[in-house]
This record gives sequence, C-alpha cells and structure tokens, in this order.
Amino acid sequence: MAQIKPVTKVKLLIGAMYKEKEILDKTIGMLKERFGVIESTLEYSFDFTDYYEEETGKELKKQLLIFKDLIDRELLADIKNWTNEIEGMFSEKDKRKINLDPGYLTMHNVVLASAKEMPHKIYIGKGMFGDVVLEYKSKSFQHSNHTFPDFKSDKVKEFLNKARENYKKEIK
Repeated sequence: MAQIKPVTKVKLLIGAMYKEKEILDKTIGMLKERFGVIESTLEYSFDFTDYYEEETGKELKKQLLIFKDLIDRELLADIKNWTNEIEGMFSEKDKRKINLDPGYLTMHNVVLASAKEMPHKIYIGKGMFGDVVLEYKSKSFQHSNHTFPDFKSDKVKEFLNKARENYKKEIK
C-alpha cells in the first residue's frame, strides 16, 4: 500500500498583542527580517478577556500576521523560543509589553505554540507544546471549547479561511 506523504510546509502566522505601536513596529521589523514578507494582516481590539490586563495593560490591540514564505512545521518550537526572547527584550520588571504567539496554518487546522502544558496540548520539543486552536471542517475553521476567545470570532476565522485558500494554491 502506498503511503501518503504529508505536506510539511505550512503557513507561518504570528499573533502580536500590544499596547504601544512603536514596540509593535520594532517587533514586526525583526519578524520580517527573519521570516520575510508579510502576506496579510488583521488588526483588532483585544477586548475578549481581561486576562492580560495586569501584565500588559488595558486597551490592548492584536495583529495577526501571515507570512508569505512557507516554513517547515518542525520549526515551531524554535520559533516560539525566539519570539519569547523578543518578548523579553521589550519587558520591564517582568511585564511584557508585547505578547507573541507563533503558530501555523494547514489545510486541516491552526496550531499555536505554547510554553504551558495542558491536557489538550501535545509536546513538540524544546520545552514547547502545540495547541490545535481551530479545525477545518464544514468548509470553515471551527473552534473547540479550549480555543482562545479571539480565535472563536467570525472576523478571525474569516481572515484565516482566506489565508487557507492562499495556502491551498501554493501547495498544489
């Protein structure tokens, strides 16, 4: 029986939650230097939860960045460790001024990297876990009960569905 070879190249996405635009701009510069051209972005107010207020402040914004060049999915743990270093560069008194959540998009799901172990996350190496936050079924990305609140929004799902269509054209 012939084995189906999995597609290992995936769309890199990074969520950047921030308050200060200047820090976001510097961070995006570093991300572009490392990962290349940004294909699409979605910016929105991050008012889904107050979980980050004590550390990062109120009136937060988030920008989702989708990069043009495909990456090997095996790099996600390395990317998360590197983005944690960037967060540290912009931290003051152990409080982050930017929160970076790298992940990837495939034809089947959206996976974010996390340093926190939870029952629904799988270990991907180098101290990091993969969190399947969305699954593609019924012609759209669908969330589960553990999906982050902003990834449950129609606006984010629509943005990621469009990114999936672009990705589909690239891997054919």
